[in-house]
Amino acid sequence: MRRPTGLLAFTTLGLVLASCGQQAPQPASAPTSGNMVTLTLASPLAGFKTQGLPTGPDGRSTVTHLKIKVKNAQGTYVQFNGQNVYQQNGAQTFLTLSSTQPNATVVLPRGTYTFENIGKDNVEGTFLAYGTNDGVDLTQGSSTINLQLHALADEGTTTFIDKFKWKSVATQETLDLRLNVLNAQGTVVPTGDYSPVTYQIVDAQGQSLSGVADVLAGSSKLGARVKVIGTTSTSALFVKASTQAWQATGSETAAPTTFSKTFSIAFDKTGLSVDTQAPQVTLNAVGTVTAGQDVTLAGTASDDGDLMAIRVFDGSMLIGSTDAAEWGQNGVAEVMFTPGSGQWSLNWTPTTSGAADLLVIAADKAGNEGRAQAQKALQFLKSFGATSFLHSVAIKQDGTVAAWGNNGNGQTDVPAGLTNVVATSTGWDHSLALKQDSTIVAWGYNGSGQTTIPVGLTDVVAIAAGSNHSLVLKQDGTVAAWGNNGNGQTDVPAGLTDVVAIAAGQIHSLVLKQDGTVVAWGYDGDGQTTIPAGLTDVVAISAGYRHSLALKADGTVVAWGLNNIGQATIPAGLTDVVAISAGVFHSLALKADGTVVAWGSNNEGNLNVPAGLTDVVAISAGFFHSLALKADGTMVAWGDNAHGNLNVPTGPYLIP
Repeated sequence: MRRPTGLLAFTTLGLVLASCGQQAPQPASAPTSGNMVTLTLASPLAGFKTQGLPTGPDGRSTVTHLKIKVKNAQGTYVQFNGQNVYQQNGAQTFLTLSSTQPNATVVLPRGTYTFENIGKDNVEGTFLAYGTNDGVDLTQGSSTINLQLHALADEGTTTFIDKFKWKSVATQETLDLRLNVLNAQGTVVPTGDYSPVTYQIVDAQGQSLSGVADVLAGSSKLGARVKVIGTTSTSALFVKASTQAWQATGSETAAPTTFSKTFSIAFDKTGLSVDTQAPQVTLNAVGTVTAGQDVTLAGTASDDGDLMAIRVFDGSMLIGSTDAAEWGQNGVAEVMFTPGSGQWSLNWTPTTSGAADLLVIAADKAGNEGRAQAQKALQFLKSFGATSFLHSVAIKQDGTVAAWGNNGNGQTDVPAGLTNVVATSTGWDHSLALKQDSTIVAWGYNGSGQTTIPVGLTDVVAIAAGSNHSLVLKQDGTVAAWGNNGNGQTDVPAGLTDVVAIAAGQIHSLVLKQDGTVVAWGYDGDGQTTIPAGLTDVVAISAGYRHSLALKADGTVVAWGLNNIGQATIPAGLTDVVAISAGVFHSLALKADGTVVAWGSNNEGNLNVPAGLTDVVAISAGFFHSLALKADGTMVAWGDNAHGNLNVPTGPYLIP
């Protein structure tokens, strides 16, 4: 759906003057109190959005201050005593309202006044807006006044260009022009603050000219569509746009003023050229969209000659175009294009949810077309390695670590003073923690060097503990490994880069690459490192004892490796999965609705998900026990408790 541009209109900002019901203070030199009017000025600047005026990082207008000069019926500026109270020959010459102090009380004698309103980005900053309220009658007491304010245009910064920056035009071509009425800071002035634009075909001297081009119907304030005719004597085409806009006439005064801008382009008399090359067009990755939620589509477009149009389709429906003749038809919105950078964009409101089915077509003058289709962006998921063989480790919301369960080798003896932890992972009898400064802390069994952190290891972003080996993912997308290597589980493949996630099984290792593919190494006696053919679009991985899991972008799960107890047999119809965890002999999946599904061995009730368990945000599967982290930071455990794995210490726990 096309979204209308915000307009200021001719009463863009309303500053309300209303009686405050107070006793007016007596001015030092003024009429008697009975002749005074006490007003409250309430400025809308604090809540005023841009609507075309210059904006800061917070999206608000940079018109943050109003200087208000007040004239009496004789045309003399009124002065005040420094506290907004009228005083003859007072030191205060104007009133000030701002976004930080939007309210002010003003005291004036009864009478008729003109309010002159000057909008700036500071009290003495850039002059950006102006308006007056003439002949305001306060003889009957206080009243409500909406102060007029108009965005100022600047003729010097205003531009008049063609949308695609064509090199030339030929007979029968349609030129799409755009008038950008800008202020002194180069920001677009709202259409409500300048008059309808008139477009003329002119000669080099600016005089009206007929017979060489026509301004087509449907041209508007925003631009003109010009159909080229040309003659044998035409060497260039000139189009003049004229409008009346508010412009500065002094340092703090302004008035509506007419000005013109002229566009020129070379005329190609033959119009003949051989062009068989299609435009190049791209569409940035688009993830899952939600009905009714705005999305900005964007990409690039270029051609060896001149582009003619860019159109965007949702399925077979046209949703955006650079051609003004198509705007508004069945909700078609404008595709914005910046010739210098070749960037295009479209603001789109989907009508359905799911993976976007988008197609972008860029056409050139010769009719060649280039196409680009949407590619759903892969959103990789963080792992939650809270459980291992017979112990569990998790992060509390204060960045400290809790560990419980079997402690035969010190695997639950969390080092004293360990804080600022952002991730944990548990091996067979050892534990790892990743700190906020990207360093690693390890404890527990070290018979194979699995807790001996390599010297100089920094810039770590993820960790994974296998039975007796450890993996880390570095910020540059590479992987480091140490510990037991009896089956090559620490032999990271040469040249492995672009990794976004890691997982460690008993004696094998998995990584997920940025392109959604999986790489594995180590022991393959049960096929746990034999990646299924054609496995792509993976967003999460998990390595169990001797089986492996992958979660795809469409919410389905793929499993391979040892399946002696059904741990790699995905339940029929399992969809909408958002997280996975492979245990020793069982597997868990978290669905989008916050519920948990389990399969595989159930020797100790590790598949018996507690009835009514909802609002789960993370899961972890151990040997014969399972953990689920809820949205409120509490942890739920079920299965074997022979080593206290269900005795979860009090949280709340950190959401990964």
